[in-house]
Amino acid sequence: MLAAVLSAIVGFPAELILPTFSARLVNELVVFVCQPNLDIGDDDWRTYVQWLKELQRELPSLGILTAAGGRAPSSAQRSLLSRELQTDRIKVAVLLTDPKLVVIVKITSWFMKGAEAFKAHELEKALAYLGASDHARIRATIRELGGIIHKAAP
Repeated sequence: MLAAVLSAIVGFPAELILPTFSARLVNELVVFVCQPNLDIGDDDWRTYVQWLKELQRELPSLGILTAAGGRAPSSAQRSLLSRELQTDRIKVAVLLTDPKLVVIVKITSWFMKGAEAFKAHELEKALAYLGASDHARIRATIRELGGIIHKAAP
């Protein structure tokens, strides 16, 4: 709903489809999905940060769900994000398939206190952390952007 309102009023794009990742605004939540096996491009990242800055002008707080399976932003990219955005107004849930990436999320949380890591199959926990309620739409968005919904191991 908010994405449609922003788009109608100010021509704001509700999604970014970039070479190395895609992001879509679902209500007040950004769903971020990386292309598998690709590093996040610096130009793509700058575009994303500017997009988030525009969102922050309209939203009092912002949630970001990063789907599992992609590569982490570089230290320079994380630094740009922390310089350009009001990170105290952002909560990030990162779904991880590789336990080693928890370190990256912990480092990011030094700059962004609201960053939390979740196992790839803990989508429901991540959405609860972000206060998101439209779980079915978010699951569909992850799939539409090329992401995978991971299930818990039996």
